[in-house]
Amino acid sequence: MLTARRHIVPTSLRLIRYHSKIPEKKPWLPSEGIIDPEDARTFIKSTRKTDFKGYEKPFSASNGRRNFSREERNNDLPKNLLKSRKVVIPDSLRGQYKPFDFSNKSTTKKLQKTKTNPNRSSKQGEDDLIEDSENKQKIQAIVRNSNRTDTEFFNPSNQTLDLRLNNKTLFEQIRNSEKDRMSKRYSDPSEEWLKIFKTITTSKITTVKKSISKAIKEASISTSNVHRALAVGDLVVFSDDSILFAIVVAAPKSIESQMYTFVDSKGEVIFGSANSFAFRFPGVIPKEHHELLGTFVQLEKKYLDVPPVGLTNMEFSKSNEALPKELQVQDVEQHVSALSDGINFSESTDFVVAQATSQLLTNSDVNTYIIPTAARSLYTDALTSIGVEVFNEVSKMKSNLEILHKRLQFDENGDLINTPRPISIFEILNYLEDESSWNKLKLESTMSSLGKPLETDINFTDRKYSVTKYLALISSLRRQSRNWNIIYPSRSTLPVSATILPISRNQLIHRVLSYLKDGGDSEFATYCIEKAEGKDVAKPQHYYTLVQLFKDYIIGNFSNDLALEAALASIIRMVDTRQKHPENADTKIKYSYEYSKARAYDMLNDIGAIETAADSRIDPIHWSNSLNLPGHNVSAMSDASDSYFKYVDSNVPKEVVLEKGSDSAVGLDKFSLESFNKEETLQGVSMLEDFNSSDPLESIREDFGDVPIYCIDSEDAHEVDDGISIHTNGDNYVLTVHVANPTSYINSNSTINSIAFGRASTSYVNEGPFFMFPELITKLSALGEDGKQTRTYSVEYQLNKSLVDEFILQKLSDSTFKPSLSLCEQIMKQIDDSVKVKFRVAKNFPIGFTYNKVNEVLSNKSLVQSYKENNCGDEHFSNLFKLHNISTILRQVRHQLGGAFDNNSDNLKIKLTQNNHESGSNINIKDRTYSISPQNLSKSIQIETSSADSNSVDLVTEFMLFANYSSAKFAKDNGINFVYRTQDRSFPPELVKELENKIISKLHAGEQISLEAQQVLRFFSRTAALTTQPEFHDGIGIDKYGWVTSPLRRYVDVLNHWSIADFLLGKESHISERTLKGAITHIQSKGMVEKKMQTISNKFWLSLFFKEYTNRINDKASNVQPITFRLIVVGRKSGFINVELSGFGVRGLLEVTPKFLEDYTLDNIHLGDVLESDRFRVSRMDFIEDTLEFVYI
Repeated sequence: MLTARRHIVPTSLRLIRYHSKIPEKKPWLPSEGIIDPEDARTFIKSTRKTDFKGYEKPFSASNGRRNFSREERNNDLPKNLLKSRKVVIPDSLRGQYKPFDFSNKSTTKKLQKTKTNPNRSSKQGEDDLIEDSENKQKIQAIVRNSNRTDTEFFNPSNQTLDLRLNNKTLFEQIRNSEKDRMSKRYSDPSEEWLKIFKTITTSKITTVKKSISKAIKEASISTSNVHRALAVGDLVVFSDDSILFAIVVAAPKSIESQMYTFVDSKGEVIFGSANSFAFRFPGVIPKEHHELLGTFVQLEKKYLDVPPVGLTNMEFSKSNEALPKELQVQDVEQHVSALSDGINFSESTDFVVAQATSQLLTNSDVNTYIIPTAARSLYTDALTSIGVEVFNEVSKMKSNLEILHKRLQFDENGDLINTPRPISIFEILNYLEDESSWNKLKLESTMSSLGKPLETDINFTDRKYSVTKYLALISSLRRQSRNWNIIYPSRSTLPVSATILPISRNQLIHRVLSYLKDGGDSEFATYCIEKAEGKDVAKPQHYYTLVQLFKDYIIGNFSNDLALEAALASIIRMVDTRQKHPENADTKIKYSYEYSKARAYDMLNDIGAIETAADSRIDPIHWSNSLNLPGHNVSAMSDASDSYFKYVDSNVPKEVVLEKGSDSAVGLDKFSLESFNKEETLQGVSMLEDFNSSDPLESIREDFGDVPIYCIDSEDAHEVDDGISIHTNGDNYVLTVHVANPTSYINSNSTINSIAFGRASTSYVNEGPFFMFPELITKLSALGEDGKQTRTYSVEYQLNKSLVDEFILQKLSDSTFKPSLSLCEQIMKQIDDSVKVKFRVAKNFPIGFTYNKVNEVLSNKSLVQSYKENNCGDEHFSNLFKLHNISTILRQVRHQLGGAFDNNSDNLKIKLTQNNHESGSNINIKDRTYSISPQNLSKSIQIETSSADSNSVDLVTEFMLFANYSSAKFAKDNGINFVYRTQDRSFPPELVKELENKIISKLHAGEQISLEAQQVLRFFSRTAALTTQPEFHDGIGIDKYGWVTSPLRRYVDVLNHWSIADFLLGKESHISERTLKGAITHIQSKGMVEKKMQTISNKFWLSLFFKEYTNRINDKASNVQPITFRLIVVGRKSGFINVELSGFGVRGLLEVTPKFLEDYTLDNIHLGDVLESDRFRVSRMDFIEDTLEFVYI
């Protein structure tokens, strides 16, 4: 399915400029009488020159107009129109004479030759002239007696031309007809639109134009609005290398469409999805004009036999109103309209996209859309002007950007940084716009260069930056691709950060390219081939640099460097061309293309360039400059930070560690930080500077007592940072969420904090996590160790006991029972009225309550029955059962009061475990878990799909959501600087209502929804954003929301803990709002990179799994049981069926082959069907290029 369709103004619109220039009389046009053959031929040539001009292809790849020769234009015409470019003899006159061939000039030349040849007899010449005269009379008779049907003379704008009329009359007909068509197509729609305009606003059209133009020319972007959802009034640019702007004028109004409507600077309509563009700038057009924007694109009124000039939408929808008035059906129900169901389950046709808006839609019921010229005049000039301004800004930025790059090669201490490091694009803009800020780059700082400082002197978060300068900067960064690398988190997400590349790297690339140009590419390719064959060969020149460049190429550490990419691709081609292909090459999984990045990875693996002491396969995300993980020589700063963490952990006194877990386990809480060696420092920084010498919250910290706190997590959880408790206080249940409190140990100005902020979160890669904090902090503050005095941050509220107990009893009687709206409102009010935020010490943590264990406890029928009979003696079951039922109420509170809907999709987990398989048995399949042991890998790849439908998961989720909500409300009510999390879909009310009626209501009722509905929910999901101002979170259904429940793995939670602690201590917050805004920019950018890299990582290990499986299944000696793949049909495209691989969390294509058609009929395959067979094989997979194809054997 095309993500966007760009339509053009049809040919007929442009013809007026030719007809309007036709003079009153041409020398070759006879004033009266019949047109002779020569005149007819000249007339036809002229008509061709004009009327066929519109059939040139509208756009090239660079979005420019193409000029085609006449022969090329002929090929672009439909075949049924090609033959109409000649005069055809009527059937009634066939056989009476020899037709005159207009395209053959031999007859005319013969006449001329006869006149000038003195050797011919007079009689013979007279006979020839008589014969020619007779032929001329016959032709004249043909023209006189021919009608429009017989004479298939083609005119794309007018098919009623009668050639029997004299030229003056023909010209008048053409001119009048053109005026009539122009009036119907353009003048009348503009007049109708102006009537609509007057109903919307009382302002003059010139006033509105000035307002819209001003908004466009002053369009800006800032850190506060960069992540807002796509909405009406936004500006977009569809291509990375384009300056063609467009405005969002309409959002989807029904779940069937899912298409946005855009109008661009050329006055053209574009229909596309929410991810069909490259850049988006939110909220440019003021809301006061949004209603007017919605009228820009109008349904075209068709006229009988007049080709439309409008454009179809993505679905080629139809309606009775789209027909000419003479053809409309009075009873609308009788008119069958093939509206799309929102899923593109049909073939897409480029011919239809380019040509259907003209001849083929004449008198059709296909909806075509136009922009009235009056509406177009409001915005096209302004959009064009800012495009020109972007072009002009690029030339201004070049030299300053190069100078800035050199300045940024030094850190805060003035030391040269010979390593890639990230920087905010807004920070670069700030430097370029305010050169006085450059001086701050030279200021020395006492801050360690490890990590990223939270507080900076550069204020780039409070400013708004011109859209034109932003795009000019992006273009400039792309041009200086060896100095900078833009970090693109995902399609349609505005890039907000870039990587500063070291100058030394640039110099190395120049040397390597010179080496490759002088024959080094052949030398390196030969080395790769011989090394892969097992030969002992010497490494070529620049070997290590080339290996590193290949790694950068694979993971995307550079982009838009065409020379370097071409050089590396050339080496890959040489290797593949010269290398002997194995006999089973046809049965192996193929790449996306010959020089794909996955092929580059395998080439490095074949020569041992990525082998480590442990394994022969390394996840390529370890090489990412943007992810910046320690190890693998990616970043010296990141490696130094990791060394510092290890140094901190290694200097913990042994006696402290030994006391952990004992009955008097207070060692970790009360050991003297003085036990660290004061003389020991790393890079001049003493570890004592990292820690608070005592608990800064000791004066307000309370003892929680002996109430049991349930820390429910997975068996392999690395950081247990939350727990839940319930106890009774009079007539109320007291619900408390307990959270680890690492901020009480860490100094906010410390090296540890700088490193944690630089990492922004714990990175959970499939080989194992890279923690945000050193292990010592986790040992000090993690929950879950029974008997250990643990500092906590707690959120507490009370619910009426009788209300809760009554609900539980009704739920026990009827498992489908749901809380009423009234109960939800009461529960919400009680939470708001009773919420308390405190810092405490807790110690009672019952052991062993993992997700699986809690599910097992909750499903124990005998315990449920004993609870129902009010004689349950199991305290833990009683507590967990109450918590489970209360979480059910909390879920309904979000749904019924906040309109939340939860997209419960299965969770994919990929684990690397020690290889315990016996020889010859290296593929295990159990329930929803697949395990395989690839060759030359010491670990097994385990792929596990866990269902999101889990009582224990739901229990924890709901209590954490409301703890975050309560903390955000507490911060808002008390004016605390706080980082909120929001999600605004910005959909029209009618769409929200339709979603509620057709899908969300079913989810609330606990009903299963179709695959189509699941895809709709997936489409309408939006990425949440961080902000310093509270806004509604649509997905969760809560009006205030912020993270506080995972401070060991998310830095946002750390910031919020510090802010609330300052307030409870009665101190002014030491973290300003400006600091929070700067932190948000960095954290969100890192978060999007983490998400992107996690996807690449998952697909990398999946590709290894499928390759090994394919090798084993094709090896008859291996005796491997085939996997029965379940492919869910989610769409269809040319030659393929779009499928989702159940249990693996990925989507791909199933090739429709003759063998497949032997067992399946396409007409019987529908959306949502499950194709299940052990004959499906992976034929093509590329973990970088996002390619996955299946074939049926």
